[in-house]
Amino acid sequence: MENPLSYTSFYLFLGLFSVPVVLLRLGSAKMLRDNGYSMLVASSSLLALGAFFDFLEEVPIGAFLHALPFVKTDIDNVILLFFYLPGIIVCGFGLATWLPDIRRLAHEIERRRIVEEEFRDLLKESERLAQAAEIANQAKSEFLATMSHELRTPLNAIIGFSSLLNQGYFEENTQKSKEYIRDINQAGNHLLQLINDILDLSKVEAGRIEHNIEEFSLLRLVDGCIKFITPRAMVKNQEIVLNGEDVKLKTDARILRQVLINILSNASKFSNEKTVVTTSIYEKSAGVEIIISDQGVGMTDEELSYAMQPFVQLEGAMSRTQEGTGLGMALIVRFAKELGASVHYDSSKGVGTIVTLLLPKELIVESSREEPQKNAG
Repeated sequence: MENPLSYTSFYLFLGLFSVPVVLLRLGSAKMLRDNGYSMLVASSSLLALGAFFDFLEEVPIGAFLHALPFVKTDIDNVILLFFYLPGIIVCGFGLATWLPDIRRLAHEIERRRIVEEEFRDLLKESERLAQAAEIANQAKSEFLATMSHELRTPLNAIIGFSSLLNQGYFEENTQKSKEYIRDINQAGNHLLQLINDILDLSKVEAGRIEHNIEEFSLLRLVDGCIKFITPRAMVKNQEIVLNGEDVKLKTDARILRQVLINILSNASKFSNEKTVVTTSIYEKSAGVEIIISDQGVGMTDEELSYAMQPFVQLEGAMSRTQEGTGLGMALIVRFAKELGASVHYDSSKGVGTIVTLLLPKELIVESSREEPQKNAG
């Protein structure tokens, strides 16, 4: 007898025979509930039998097949007709029956992949929110530490000085009484400003800002803001200069005034004595630019990004040399958005800061080119 491994049909038989064996081993219970799976097992078994008979035909021991009474034609045609052809047909039906399951499995795999990606995105978002919450919590702690000092100082002054006046300690010293009354007034105004800043930011964050739209002269409004800041600037021998073209605008003058006062206040507050704060107004194709530049301490890009956050000041709560809530820059940006305007800061450490407020051209009602004006405070 020749070596069976020399026959190609033997390898075909082994390969096809392994298919139903593997299918039965992996899913014998599945055949009871899945017709497609059962058809695949049956078809692969038929094909394996066909390959087996092909192999028997090629070896001497298989001569008995030709002696069978029902085999009246070529044995290859019998194997093709009764094994290969039915096996292929049944395999086709099995795959067709099983195809919806395969599709459902593919859809389930794709769905799980999408869910996993969404879960990873949610994890990243939760990490980001956790970091934001930590930053907000730190800012809250710094704010409370700041306010514990800022609110107590004017309140102590108001209570202390008013108590002395109420007890009549300075009835005979009119000058001293006037000084204490002035101190009470300054402390009260400072306390009011702190509370107003907090309330203004709360209104902006809640979207409850009420707008009062009116037409007004921009140059006159800016000049009024400068006059409001001038008394503080005079204490430090600072000069505030206004150069500009007058433009008539139609928007909320109150909010714009608040933005400009905050910018000018910061420019004066963080500038040294005997320096100049310059305010310029230019009408551009995109709108109206209001540029306020100072010769103050300036900031790095990192410090500028940090100072934009609410309740934040660059100096520590215990070592700060400047009063305030730390809401100035945050209010400027948020109020500007209420007007549809944009704010850009260009600051250099030890040189100064340039703030550019761009009001959109939609707010312009009328422009009148005028010669530059100068107001000194």
